[in-house]
Amino acid sequence: MNWPVNCTVNLPVTRLALVLLAVLTAPLRAEPLSGQQISDLVHQALAEAGQGGTPVLSLHRGYPPCTTDPTITPSRAGWSAVDITCPDTQGWTRRVRISGGQPIARAPRPTATTAPLAPAILLVESLPKGTVLTRAHLETGDTASTGQDGRITDMSTAIGRRLKANLGAGQALLARHLDHDWLVREGSPVTIQIQTGAIVIETGGIALQSGQLGEAIRVSNARSGRALHVTVTGPNKTKVRPNIR
Repeated sequence: MNWPVNCTVNLPVTRLALVLLAVLTAPLRAEPLSGQQISDLVHQALAEAGQGGTPVLSLHRGYPPCTTDPTITPSRAGWSAVDITCPDTQGWTRRVRISGGQPIARAPRPTATTAPLAPAILLVESLPKGTVLTRAHLETGDTASTGQDGRITDMSTAIGRRLKANLGAGQALLARHLDHDWLVREGSPVTIQIQTGAIVIETGGIALQSGQLGEAIRVSNARSGRALHVTVTGPNKTKVRPNIR
């Protein structure tokens, strides 16, 4: 059999062409970036942005390859750090701290407007719950009017009243801090006035309830033990209510 002459020479040429084609069409592989290259890129970005500072990185450290120059952008906190980003399809990002870099200036917090002041009765010292207030415990002064509902402004309404809570020195006295302004307290001795026409009789008794001025309470007659409905007329003084015995 006679072989064609060109068969023996075309075989190696075809193989060479395939090798060359594979080499030419293979994607270019970029070289890894050095720390020096990254440092130069960061210095350039800082200069273009008018920023000072020095990147904190090792010049001997290697970085992944990138077919184009990585982009340098400030971090969310400002130029105190930068993000180095390779825009390749399989890109990467690294963060580098900038010594002396300027962070983003934070907006100042809005200052609270000063609340208007109003007169009040203040405590001179810290007092525990149950303290009966005296003039020595109190002083007049001004305090913020907001959030201070029920401020006591008349010293006479506070003297002799009991505290319902522990209070600190300088605290404004509020109505909710004070026990009721009892003129008669449960269990205390009282005077019972009984009036029949022009005749007025007074006798002793024990309060079965606490009461403020003009309030109806019950008391016990000390002699008979009988419960009577009375009206508070003054400190430890009561008067039997008409038609009610």
